[in-house]
Amino acid sequence: MPQTFALIARYFQATLNVERQYGYITRVEQEMTTLYGNDLFAREGKQYLAGYPVFGNLMHWIYSWVFPLAVLALTGVNSVADIHRRGPCSWTALCIAVIALMTFATTVIFVYSTKFERGAPWKA
Repeated sequence: MPQTFALIARYFQATLNVERQYGYITRVEQEMTTLYGNDLFAREGKQYLAGYPVFGNLMHWIYSWVFPLAVLALTGVNSVADIHRRGPCSWTALCIAVIALMTFATTVIFVYSTKFERGAPWKA
């Protein structure tokens, strides 16, 4: 279970790092467009968002909503099953509960920061 938390946390971190770069890339493209007088350098930001394909929209929805919700559901089910199997009054159960709570918190913060926070990259 600790490996799962580490993997999930690293996935969320990498996803947010990539999303943060799009704002920077768009700004650089705008500066270059102003400097050169045409949109030759507007490939990544403007063109990417203008022609976002249906499959891209589906995948975006899956990794921004379905994956986090699946993480929450599977972590909850797995944690309850492990604690029930090992007994609720053990150090192992406590460790499982702490890791599950960290996974829940990380996932909720990820969804909040990508969907609802001011300036969120995927805000609808």
